[in-house]
Amino acid sequence: MSIENGNNPIKGDREEVNMLEMLTAAWNKICAFFSNIKKIVYSILRLTYRHKISFVIFLAVGIALAIFQTTGNRRVYQGDTRVRFNAGTSFVASDLISELNNFVKTNDKEALAEALKIDVNTAEKISFIKSFYYIAINGDSTRNMVDFDVKYKLEDTTNIPMNDRLVISLGMTDRSKFAEMQTALSNYFNENPYFRKEFERNYATFKLREEVLDNDLLRLDSLQQIQFFKNQKSEIYLTNITQLRSGMQDLYYNDKQSIINKKEANHILMPVTEEVMSVISPFHPSTKPYKAAKNLAIIYIAALYALFLLVFSFIENKRRIVEFLNK
Repeated sequence: MSIENGNNPIKGDREEVNMLEMLTAAWNKICAFFSNIKKIVYSILRLTYRHKISFVIFLAVGIALAIFQTTGNRRVYQGDTRVRFNAGTSFVASDLISELNNFVKTNDKEALAEALKIDVNTAEKISFIKSFYYIAINGDSTRNMVDFDVKYKLEDTTNIPMNDRLVISLGMTDRSKFAEMQTALSNYFNENPYFRKEFERNYATFKLREEVLDNDLLRLDSLQQIQFFKNQKSEIYLTNITQLRSGMQDLYYNDKQSIINKKEANHILMPVTEEVMSVISPFHPSTKPYKAAKNLAIIYIAALYALFLLVFSFIENKRRIVEFLNK
């Protein structure tokens, strides 16, 4: 005699017991995790209380550093400029901006001054120079935004960086130098051999296309004069709202409109100035420091508190640490 699995009460009871055991084990692990977290927090609080005077000193040092970094000539002001590149791509331009920022990071003020053709005194006032892409949301031009948080990835095919727009963000300790830096950055790209050659080639193409379209319009005007005014016929027909015919000869309205549309499209792409980089919006530096003292204080206090815990944990457990290392 055989018993079917679906009607086996023993197996069903075992499955319920196993599930209960799994839930119980998971709950015990969760409780143990939070219990360990609580022990760590209590240990940190006790350690801080035992060395409360040192903790206050570390706290005061963090606040003092934040105030020091945001006062006097150490205050950093931020300004953003929105630009359009009439040659090359925004990706190449962003790489060049990163190269300039590397000079700032490595404190190579002479190289930065040489690259931008500014004096070293101005280069020393630069705290950072970064670039951010314009993102075409959904891959079209209906909505664009600046990727300040650098959250859009290159593999994202629905939201793509625009290849001719950038926002250049500049941090300086002297607000009066932003106008000079605007000119320096424009010259930097305008005098770049790669960008300059690309611009001259593109601009020549735009001008040639414009000339061809203008000539086509003139030819249509001449053809219209011949067919409509010199070869008049008695019958006049209005075939639709855009075509007037004398006999069966029209005014070439549709052909003219097609050329005009092409001219408008060419004008949209054509640079408004004969420069590699056109400024859409110049630098307007903030009157308040880029980093407020309270925000910087939080960062310094957190870093110094972590250092405090590390130092005094080592001091209190020095003997055990030495014994462990000697084993």
